[in-house]
Amino acid sequence: MSLFQARTPAEAASLLPVNDQPVVIVPVFNSYDDVVRCYEAFFRNTPADVPLLVVDDRGWDRRPFQVLREVFRTSAPAHDVVVLEQVSNKGFLLTMNDAFVAAGRSDIVILNSDVIVGPEWLQRMREAAYSSSTVATVTALTNHGTIVSVPKRNVATDGVPGGLSVDEAARRVAAGSPRLRPRIPTAIGHCTYVKRSALDVVGAFDPAFSPGYGEEVDFSQRALAAGFEHVVADDVFVFHKGGSSFGRSAEMDKRKHEHEQIIQRRYPYYGPWVRRTTMDDYSPLAAALLAARRSLQGLVVAIDGMCLGPLPAGTQIVVVETVRALARRSEVNQVLVYTPMDVPDYVRTAFADDTKISIRQTMNLKPQQGEKAHVVYRPYQVRDADELEWLRSIGERVVVNQLDLIAYHDAAYFDRDHSWRAYRDLAKLSAYAVDGLTYLSEHSRDAARSEGLLPDDKPNRAIYCGTEHTALVPVQAVRPPGTESAEAGFLLCLGVSYLHKNRLFALAVLAELHRQGWRGSLVLAGAQPPDGSSLPAEARFMLDHPELAPYLVNLGMISEAEKVWLYSNAGLVLYPTISEGFGLIPFEAAHYGVPCLSTRQGSLVEVLPEDIPVIEDFDPVMAAAAARTLLDDPAAGQKVVDQILAKGTEFSWSRVAGEVIEVLNEVTSRPACRVVAIRGEQDYAYLAEAGFGTGGGGSPLMKGVDFAIDWFLARPDIRVKIVPPGSKRQALVRQGIDQVRRRL
Repeated sequence: MSLFQARTPAEAASLLPVNDQPVVIVPVFNSYDDVVRCYEAFFRNTPADVPLLVVDDRGWDRRPFQVLREVFRTSAPAHDVVVLEQVSNKGFLLTMNDAFVAAGRSDIVILNSDVIVGPEWLQRMREAAYSSSTVATVTALTNHGTIVSVPKRNVATDGVPGGLSVDEAARRVAAGSPRLRPRIPTAIGHCTYVKRSALDVVGAFDPAFSPGYGEEVDFSQRALAAGFEHVVADDVFVFHKGGSSFGRSAEMDKRKHEHEQIIQRRYPYYGPWVRRTTMDDYSPLAAALLAARRSLQGLVVAIDGMCLGPLPAGTQIVVVETVRALARRSEVNQVLVYTPMDVPDYVRTAFADDTKISIRQTMNLKPQQGEKAHVVYRPYQVRDADELEWLRSIGERVVVNQLDLIAYHDAAYFDRDHSWRAYRDLAKLSAYAVDGLTYLSEHSRDAARSEGLLPDDKPNRAIYCGTEHTALVPVQAVRPPGTESAEAGFLLCLGVSYLHKNRLFALAVLAELHRQGWRGSLVLAGAQPPDGSSLPAEARFMLDHPELAPYLVNLGMISEAEKVWLYSNAGLVLYPTISEGFGLIPFEAAHYGVPCLSTRQGSLVEVLPEDIPVIEDFDPVMAAAAARTLLDDPAAGQKVVDQILAKGTEFSWSRVAGEVIEVLNEVTSRPACRVVAIRGEQDYAYLAEAGFGTGGGGSPLMKGVDFAIDWFLARPDIRVKIVPPGSKRQALVRQGIDQVRRRL
């Protein structure tokens, strides 16, 4: 297009095209190297019908204007460019006021000459400006922009984050942006879209701030007072060199101080507001900055691996496989695994060859200090309220896998009502305090929803676990002691002896098979829980059926090596469970070539093949008939194995990682959950039990106890030193408080 020169704002206005596009204003005072980079990026990344108004503030370096003439002489850009030549140096403020006049009735964009824009920057800024009629200004994210700085919040950085090009950084931020368009106290002047309606109502910059510094704050506060708002275009990243506008000198420091005093006198609320904005980790601005940081750096995930004990049982396998699968994802930059101080060999071996995985040995659950991961994922349920505080200290966002609600529904798994109630209260607190939830199945998620444990709009997803068989360390099969009487081809029933595992039904099936003439054994293997065990009922069954005693082997807890032997020598796995969060046993059995006769209870209806034989009505006769077919007909058994293996291909750890990433991305695109406690329900229950009314908040002594507890909770440093999380002392203190509450 054309390059024009103008001596007055009116002349410049007559030369600028009249269309529905804003006028981009670049004030130039020396800084040639920065200016030419600003020009180049503008011409390359801005629609051709957007005019550029370059304001010459009469610096001594004339090259920024010579280069424009040379460019238009050799290869003219597609834009109209008007250079407004000032007669003498007026300073930034008065220069910009002239530019506001020159722009006529158009919106304007103030673009510092040391800023480099990326693709689609202006379109996105304009969309943010017109997302609401009350928006006055829009500010772009940048590396050097006080409260809109990324990747380090409130900290300016010199280069483009991650060594990316500006264009690539801009594309990443745009692609990962939640477009929250958070409200901020003031426009930030490096790259600011200003709507003409705001200029009409508020007017231009106040000359009291001439030659510059503080003028955009004053303008912004006047606009706010008039009913306008200032937002961030959180899908726009621009590079800002920074520090070149005014330089540093004693005179400049004095002027800054004087102008800050003017702001303080006019707007006494402004300073505290900005300080709150910089520190608020739960705001939309904090969420927008986190999303941009994640997009620029790649996702940094912390994994709660504090359950990684000496033996790799099911939960440990889930944690390790989740870590490895996440580390294989290209969008993940780093996986930080928090483990106990004594890291098991299988954990070190599993993570040894992956440079993305870092082990963070942790002595206790004392809240951590230092830089947080973008998000922390706990692949299993929370067991203690202190864990929630610790999780929040290691990740900007917290996602928990709730697994199932079996214990939530069943008081039989607890020693007393208080324990069950505490468990349920913790489940409620977890559901509302964390930022996202995952479940092992739709069955589990539906149960949470029906119990009110899935808050509206909380990011959540049912994520089935991977079913590929995993050997975290090489395992040689070891025959468990006590199985000498069990000949190969025995029935195997695996699982902790909880009542819902329904091992009693396995005994009934064994009895029926023996009635029919089959003389194989049944091996029961699984740890005994402290409450809710089926062992007493099993013992009673065996008293009534002493003839089965030679054919029953009850092993209790077994090692991985012993489990391999059992699978390798079993003829059929029985899985008569009544409720499951997922149900991995049939897939594990199939890996070893053993058919499984399972129920379709709970989640199993979702994950098992549709046309395999199953336990339908807990009728031992029918179940024994199905079992006999699978035991006696190798082809029938192999068909079940093949069908389960085929179905298992739908549930891979790679798929788990992809679905977990979707939840992690969603929670890192939203403000953090601000719930810190669910209070009152348990206290009121105690008061009611003690015969007190709750309408007035309890007795004066009760209020005193609550005040003391609140004081203690508000001082985590003191609390952690006196009552370490997870310690015996903590349990004793809680019991003491419970007793005091009951008595009051």
